[in-house]
Amino acid sequence: YEFHHAQRRTLREMCLNFYMRKYLLLKAGFSEEDMKLAKKEASRTKLQRSITRNVVSYTSLLKMETAVESACRKFKRLIKDDHWKQQKNLYV
Repeated sequence: YEFHHAQRRTLREMCLNFYMRKYLLLKAGFSEEDMKLAKKEASRTKLQRSITRNVVSYTSLLKMETAVESACRKFKRLIKDDHWKQQKNLYV
């Protein structure tokens, strides 16, 4: 097979314009309605992907914000001189 197949086609040769692509699809048995439904489904999928991307980025930011707030609270607890540290010798 490796020695008997045709040369690799260039990117320019593989590109089809709108009308040629439409003609080939119609010739293959797809109707205008099929193409319209496929276009609508592709648009819906594109919208869902963008929503997912936005939600994922928002939740990762939310997790990071929560982690930073927790670290700040722990740091304040270490530095702060509260009454439990002053009375530690009473409870040991």
